[in-house]
Parts: sequence; C-alpha cells; structure tokens
Amino acid sequence: MMTHIAMGALSFPEFSPALVEIFGFPVRWYALAYIVGLVLAWRYAVAMVRRPALFGAASPATTDDIDDLLFYATLGVILGGRLGYILFYQIPFEPERIAADPMMLLRVWEGGMSFHGGLIGVAIALFWIARQRGVSLMAIGDIAGVVTPIGLFFGRVANFINAELYGRPRLQYRQSPPSARSGIMAAAGTALFAASDATKPSGAPWPNWAGVLESARAVE
Repeated sequence: MMTHIAMGALSFPEFSPALVEIFGFPVRWYALAYIVGLVLAWRYAVAMVRRPALFGAASPATTDDIDDLLFYATLGVILGGRLGYILFYQIPFEPERIAADPMMLLRVWEGGMSFHGGLIGVAIALFWIARQRGVSLMAIGDIAGVVTPIGLFFGRVANFINAELYGRPRLQYRQSPPSARSGIMAAAGTALFAASDATKPSGAPWPNWAGVLESARAVE
C-alpha cells in the first residue's frame, strides 16, 4: 500500500509504526532508532578516545568519561526532547487540550519529542560531564559533534517510516494553491556525517564545531 500526497506527486509506503509486538507490547521503530543511534554513537566515541593520534597528543577524555556521557546524554535526549515538545508545541498550541487532560503530558508513548529540547538536554549533559570529570568542554563537545549525526540519521529514518516531518508548502510553477509539499527531512544525518569531514580545517584531527553546526543548519 502506498499513501499518495498532492495528486500523486509523492508517494509514501505505509509502514507500521511498530516493528513487532511482544506480549502485546509494541516495539516501535522510533524507539529502536533512539537505542541504535545512542549505542553506535557511544561506541564510535569510545573508539576515538582510544586513538590519541586523532587529538595530536593525549586523548582529552577516557572511556569512563564517555560511558558517563552516554548516561547523561540519554537523559538529555529523552527528558529534554519531551520537555521541549511540551514547552515549544503543546503549551503554546494545545492549552485547551492540556487543561482538559493534563496527564497527557506524561504519556510519552503517544508521541511528542522535540529536537530542540533534546539538543538543549545534550548540551546540559556536556556541561555536566566537563565540570564533573574535569575535561575540556570544547574537546568533549567536538567528540559529541562528530558522533551526533549517527543518531540524527536513524532518527530521520524513523521519521520517514512514521510519514512525518514534511517540508513547507510550496508553489509549483508559481501556481496557487500549493500543489505539493516540499518533501520530508529523511536521513539528514548521512549528509551531516559526510559534510562534517569535508568542512574541517586543514590539519585538524577531525571536524570542529563550526563545520558540523553549519552543516546542520543547512540541512535542517
């Protein structure tokens, strides 16, 4: 089955939001994207700090530092993502619904995560680890900047499976009304991962924050 959008201009396969159900509990693609993205990013970060040559001298963090970062970054992604969705989207646009059913704010299984909130949550996690572990914030930030596109990639694939994150309405051939959506933001992490290496300064061991953030802004 295919879902047709804008007079057949774009078709989406109709995926189930759940990969399987185990004893009636749905294992959702979106949850798997979070798990796989975080685990792979963690392992990649561990592999980097085990190669001091990447940093020109000694590694700025230990594997224990990265393990702790995984824990706090996971909290930042989940709590920040949910709180961001509530603050940025639900409270401004659904106040009547919240007033009628305030418990909806806790039902995360019904959906509702904000990239912006998750970004803020991870930033707080980076500050916390840098302070508690006595590591350079810029160095740990660079590591996070390199591995983040892995999670973004799987997140965008899950967005595609859920048939969400359409672009802005656009006019075709300057005709009105808008005849199609501009598309979906799927697999943006792939482009980020490739662009980050291309934008690093000459001689740098890996991409710096500027290159990664500029690539992210362009894709988003």
